[in-house]
Amino acid sequence: MRKRGKMELRNFINDKKGSEMTIGTLVIIILAVIVLVVLAIGFTTGWENLWGTFIGFTGGQENVDDTIRDCRVACTQGKVYEYCNMDRELVYEDDEGELQSEDVTCQGLEEEENYDLTDDVKNITKEVECPAFDCD
Repeated sequence: MRKRGKMELRNFINDKKGSEMTIGTLVIIILAVIVLVVLAIGFTTGWENLWGTFIGFTGGQENVDDTIRDCRVACTQGKVYEYCNMDRELVYEDDEGELQSEDVTCQGLEEEENYDLTDDVKNITKEVECPAFDCD
């Protein structure tokens, strides 16, 4: 009987099928919880805020081209508020190589308002125009 007991104990220790499934299940559950948290935050605070939060953790990057693209999209889709009134954070590199940011609107970029931008950025943002509607 004693011999039989040792064999059963050895088989029990070497039988890892249940533990592998448990670890895999735990990994899937943890990933599912992370996805649900990200979805909940995205839907409650807005996807723009969520993306801005991730950018804030990783450090901002120049977004001049992205801002111009967003202005063009707002114009072509007829989104008057987004083009005329919505503040966008424009991140650019100044003459000393430091990252700077300025809150701008697409209309302000089109009308070349007195933003404190470098000449290079001002030349690039001259591409912003929307003849489709009048913001006044």
